[in-house]
Amino acid sequence: MADLLMFFLKVSLCMMILYLSYLTFFGRDTFYGRNRVLLIGILVISILFPLIRVPSFDRAITQNPGFIQVREIVSTGDYIQSTVAMNISRVDFISALGFIYIIVVLFLYAFFIAGLLKTHKIIRKGRVINSRFPTVILTEADYSSFSFFPYVVIPEKILNSDSYNEVLEHEKIHIKEGHTFDLLLAEILIPLLWFNPFIWLLKRSIVLNHEYIADSKALKRRGEIKDYQYKLLNMATGNYNLPFAHSFSSLIKKRIVMINKKPSTNYAALKNLIILPVAALLLVLFSFRPVTEPRGSEIELSEASARAITRFIAENIQYPLEAKESSTQGKVYVSVEVKNGVVRECEIEKNKKDIDSQLLQTVVVTGYGANSETNSGTKPGRDKNFKLLQKECLRIAKRLSELQIPEWQENEVEFTFEVVFQLR
Repeated sequence: MADLLMFFLKVSLCMMILYLSYLTFFGRDTFYGRNRVLLIGILVISILFPLIRVPSFDRAITQNPGFIQVREIVSTGDYIQSTVAMNISRVDFISALGFIYIIVVLFLYAFFIAGLLKTHKIIRKGRVINSRFPTVILTEADYSSFSFFPYVVIPEKILNSDSYNEVLEHEKIHIKEGHTFDLLLAEILIPLLWFNPFIWLLKRSIVLNHEYIADSKALKRRGEIKDYQYKLLNMATGNYNLPFAHSFSSLIKKRIVMINKKPSTNYAALKNLIILPVAALLLVLFSFRPVTEPRGSEIELSEASARAITRFIAENIQYPLEAKESSTQGKVYVSVEVKNGVVRECEIEKNKKDIDSQLLQTVVVTGYGANSETNSGTKPGRDKNFKLLQKECLRIAKRLSELQIPEWQENEVEFTFEVVFQLR
């Protein structure tokens, strides 16, 4: 869940940078077709760039060869010490955030589906007056005229008014330009990024730009600017709109301002060159990753990753009860092979000198037994109880697949961890 939240935070940051760049350099231009491409591109690029993995051209980051033993992590086997407890609190906090996030996502998707069903109901109950593309539907519902691919829905009270032809022409342009698909893309992404205010602003800019396109093309065919503006104002009162459809009477003030705006000059088109450095900067920020230089055919774990593994072991390992009762103590070395995030093999190493892979921090498991002295019983008895310690280590080793360690997501990694079982 933490990785998913981090991904969406990166998407939000990328979207913020791109959207602010759009508003600064392109938002006031009358190149509406270009602006449509830019706005949809912001949605797509914001999702794709954090997913792309581009190796760095710099010299690879290397890890210190040999054993890595920074410090000991102590687990009592009966309770978890304060440092681990703090880590658990952090995980619980992230889990709580994840739960809240999922609840809001589900609510917004339910609202989205309800809106689609409501739109479909209005279309289904309407009367078809033109079955050719785009299909024109006459409705008795008290809504503004709207378009939703491939339908143009017009209220009956507009049919015989002098605004009918302008309304129909405007909505047909929305359909022929495929604006519904842009709107649906934004609506699908909004629940996933609901915490990011820029996704809501971006959707509004997409809808507004659609209206600019429809207005400009409708005026080119009719050419009566003042009359068109009066009809916009007359259509703006007494109605309400559907959230997932284009309405003739939406965003009137801004549309009238753009209708009267002088067309942008060809020099303004030179600003398109700004797109390239902004995109390149975001690609470097979100896509380039340092490459860990392998030692021979193996990948070294970073110190942060090694620390995460040993912490996981310390949080989850237990001192076997039978071993404590028999006062069995000792060291256990476990070599682990992980490929593509899955533990493929784990085995017990008998001696430290036999270890030929990266050795992680020592985990000390402290238990409380009746006799703190090392078991001095017969060898068969000690072997039996010591195998309980080994079995517990192997159990934890197999659970390491639960971790999301960067180095082993697409590589094969080998390492060894040491667990010391001691009694007090």
